[in-house]
Amino acid sequence: MYSNFKEQAIEYVKQAVQEDNAGNYAKAFPLYMNALEYFRTHLKYEKNPKIKEAITQKFTEYLRRAEEIRAVLDDGGPGPASNGDAAVATRPKTKPKDGSGEGGDGEDPEQAKLRAGLNSAIIREKPNVKWNDVAGLESAKQALQEAVILPVKFPQFFTGKRRPWRAFLLYGPPGTGKSYLAKAVATEADSTFYSVSSSDLVSKWMGESEKLVSNLFQMARDSAPSIIFVDEIDSLCGQRGEGNESEASRRIKTELLVQMQGVGTTDQKVLVLAATNTPYALDQAIRRRFDKRIYIPLPDAKARQHMFKVHLGDTPHNLTESDFESLGRKTEGFSGSDVAVCVKDVLFEPVRKTQDAMFFVKNSDGMWVPCGPKQPGAIQVSMQDLAARGEASKILPPPISRTDFDKVLARQRPTVSKSDLEVHERFTKEFGEEGVEKAQALSLHHYSKSFQGFSAKLTPEQAQLLAENEAVVSVFVSKMKKLDTTHSWDFLAIDSVNQYNHLSMDSKSNIIVGVIDGGVWPESKSFSDKGLGPVPKRFKGECVTGENFTLADCNRFYYKGFEAEFGALESFGKPFFRSARDSDGHGSHTASTIGGSVVDNVSYFGIAKGTARGGAPSARLAIYKACWFDLCSDADILAALDDVIHDGVDVVSLSLGPDPPQPIYFEDSISVGTFHAFQKGIFVSASAGNSGLPSTASNVAPWIFTVAASTVDREFPTNVYLGNSRVLKGSSINPLKMDGFFSLIDGSAAAAKGIPSENASFCNNNTLDSNLIKGKIVVCTLEAVTDSRREKGLFVQQGGGVGMILIDPVLKDVGPGVNILAAWSPVAVESTGGRSVDFNIISGTSMSCPHASAIAAIIKSYRPSWSPAAIKSAIMTTATVLDNTKRLIGRDPNGIQATPFDHGSGHINPVAAIDPGLIYDFNSRDIIDFLCSTGASPSQLKNLTGHIIYCQNPPIPSYNFNYPSIGVSSLNGSLSLYRTVTYHGNGSTVYVPCVDSPTGVNVVVYPTKLKFTNAGEKKTFKVKLTPMASSNGSFVFGALTWSNGIHNVRSPIALNIHGSFLSSNGINRDRIRLIP
Repeated sequence: MYSNFKEQAIEYVKQAVQEDNAGNYAKAFPLYMNALEYFRTHLKYEKNPKIKEAITQKFTEYLRRAEEIRAVLDDGGPGPASNGDAAVATRPKTKPKDGSGEGGDGEDPEQAKLRAGLNSAIIREKPNVKWNDVAGLESAKQALQEAVILPVKFPQFFTGKRRPWRAFLLYGPPGTGKSYLAKAVATEADSTFYSVSSSDLVSKWMGESEKLVSNLFQMARDSAPSIIFVDEIDSLCGQRGEGNESEASRRIKTELLVQMQGVGTTDQKVLVLAATNTPYALDQAIRRRFDKRIYIPLPDAKARQHMFKVHLGDTPHNLTESDFESLGRKTEGFSGSDVAVCVKDVLFEPVRKTQDAMFFVKNSDGMWVPCGPKQPGAIQVSMQDLAARGEASKILPPPISRTDFDKVLARQRPTVSKSDLEVHERFTKEFGEEGVEKAQALSLHHYSKSFQGFSAKLTPEQAQLLAENEAVVSVFVSKMKKLDTTHSWDFLAIDSVNQYNHLSMDSKSNIIVGVIDGGVWPESKSFSDKGLGPVPKRFKGECVTGENFTLADCNRFYYKGFEAEFGALESFGKPFFRSARDSDGHGSHTASTIGGSVVDNVSYFGIAKGTARGGAPSARLAIYKACWFDLCSDADILAALDDVIHDGVDVVSLSLGPDPPQPIYFEDSISVGTFHAFQKGIFVSASAGNSGLPSTASNVAPWIFTVAASTVDREFPTNVYLGNSRVLKGSSINPLKMDGFFSLIDGSAAAAKGIPSENASFCNNNTLDSNLIKGKIVVCTLEAVTDSRREKGLFVQQGGGVGMILIDPVLKDVGPGVNILAAWSPVAVESTGGRSVDFNIISGTSMSCPHASAIAAIIKSYRPSWSPAAIKSAIMTTATVLDNTKRLIGRDPNGIQATPFDHGSGHINPVAAIDPGLIYDFNSRDIIDFLCSTGASPSQLKNLTGHIIYCQNPPIPSYNFNYPSIGVSSLNGSLSLYRTVTYHGNGSTVYVPCVDSPTGVNVVVYPTKLKFTNAGEKKTFKVKLTPMASSNGSFVFGALTWSNGIHNVRSPIALNIHGSFLSSNGINRDRIRLIP
């Protein structure tokens, strides 16, 4: 950036000459001074001897002119005659008021000489290095921002005992960007930057060194706000008392201690930054003067990747994003300077190829480029031959390739040893800022595109130290989440939605759904991009190549292939792709359910034969692989969400979640990551989980649309023929047929030795006697919904059984999610009996979640301005509690009526959701108010949002959260709550309430009519709940429906009434229970 110094100098010269020619010598003099300072800095970096000579000549002329002006100004004369340009290199001086001395402000000639010498030694500049120019080091940047930016921009914060930090010590291995980081601080603070090495402050003359130190600090104060950066401070401030320490060295340290003691007061605005590669060499007193001691480690893979790009700059190359990622991974242990040296060496590889080339060919621009002998148009000629023919200027080296890097890296080794790193880590543990940068050095993912954070492999002690660091928002353990695993769209009448109005294909295909799952099988017919136009320009994602996944595997339909970098580190012998390619089928199944293309005549071995299609086949898919073998780590999920938000998708589909109990929002990766998505206007659909245990659900944060599973009006019957001619109807997805009859035995009657008969009835491993079941069909009982049906069948088969009949007494569990046929990965044969298939039938909330995601995409295409909360409200308030026979949804085959705790708001009705009439909208501020009402602390809110948030006192009651359902978990007396609805319709209309009161509760709604005139109009109403009898610890249910005769906007009600409820005027603060 030294060219900037020359340009600045020239600009100052122009201004100085203009003032000089006009006779304004007092104005001209400081302009000459500034010009000289920039020229001097430029000369330090200029390598071209001819340019350097020319600038030196001009420098001398400007200096002479400046001295003439200064002499006249000191004498008070009219000024010298101008005879051209001039500049000055020394500090401007004005005549002292007392007439003493030659310098200004009481400065004697000796002091002036010292300052002039110091001026010539230091680099005084206004850097132009931004935070983003510094790769990684996020926590160091955050700490420096707190020290520098806040005091400059918000001085009112620093009053009383709260003072800005005075000094920072940056330590770590060489070549990690400490100097660059210091310049970024100066740029962001808009401060003058004084860069000085220790040798500049050491003089051979007795007493001058400490004077140089004093003058340096005085100059910084004169030009405040300013930053003093001392590189290699260990050579200036080594341990005192060492045998070879001189008296001069001791005096320098003493003076530096004195000056640093005075730095940091509110009127001085001077910050000291120092860097060292050997922190243990520092004197203890000097070390204590640095308020903050920050470890700057070797760059991580992401930072190295960025460095390779920066150092290559605009040099022609053909590296892909995947190549840069690979370089970042392969250069583990490299410092920033190692990367710079590597790139510098690589830059010469094309030149070496050109020198060695024996064949050249002319390109379209008429330039000679090296080539192989078989390339069309190639001629046998060398670089020297072309130069001899006068065509040296027409020789062009080839672009840099990945093989150039591989060649250089094969001979380059890191310059920082393991022992060097151990020294810095030991110093960090004893004296430094433990945790943040050290943890980042061990990190797996950096989250920087949409939110700030990282994941790392740490010991519990390291994690605790990290959590105690004030720069860290939160620390939580990365746990494993589980994947919650054609006719369904006919069941939902999705064709009626597509006929709702006549949106163009472009409008529908501009909706982007991000699928975070197990990847995609790109060759499946369900992912054809036939008929789709170009990818929407607003999408920022890139196709990431990897194992068996090339750029050609991304098309206009699914154009994002992402694989979390540190996913399954152990494949356990299963098919495994380090790319976005699907190896277990789950990702392809969910993705094709959302937006699969229309594929005719598909089936699973003849079962469920028909046309397969996604709910929103015109939507685009962005695939984010974060799961392997049914497991997804928090670290990988957050990495995918970081990309999802940055890329600009409209809907996110997450068919995965934690095992119950649901973690609190503030320590759950899905809750934290999706909150940021909600803030960016992205609708998030997630599965409720497959645990099946009573009163359990996953992903229940109010900003997430939580989906359970239901059955549809289709069965796959399989009959069991008994020897007495009776036929029992069962259900099985099995294309095989059994020939002849086999003996039947109950599992309880085939118990292995020492196993109780009840245990054997469940047919678990090692519970059956193989001698008793050999050649027979075994009757087994499902003990719990978490049991694996497949495993029971394997245990029977391994014991010699020829078949299994499974009795399922467990209650069934609401988008469609049972027996769903969709695309599959042909290498995922474990769940298909070893058979390779292109389509498979599976069940679970994983299958219901993509149904909801597709419906959200359809709504977004019709209502592009709607918020995620508005879309959620539309789906919830139009859901039906009736099945396709117009009876209330049942919770088991006996028809027991289901409650909102079974089906939430009801079964999705996509046709009605397109036009809901009224919506309940809310934003992130409303969510924060809700969390405040539940007792969330400022630190917990910071964990979620990344910002310090203080709740208002008293908080807004939780039951007033503008959610599309009403729930109170502890109703002790009469309670009034409020909701606001927004009208979405045409023309004037009137809505009236219809209340289905919960048992033992009187529900009154005010007003009794909501009159709307224009779309977008908002109305607030009150609901008064008065308990008349106790619910004996159980919840009672009801509903509130607003209707205008066309639209029915329904909200479920769930209340738990305490036995000692209060009178109508005894209102207690109660907690809400959200009903998804």
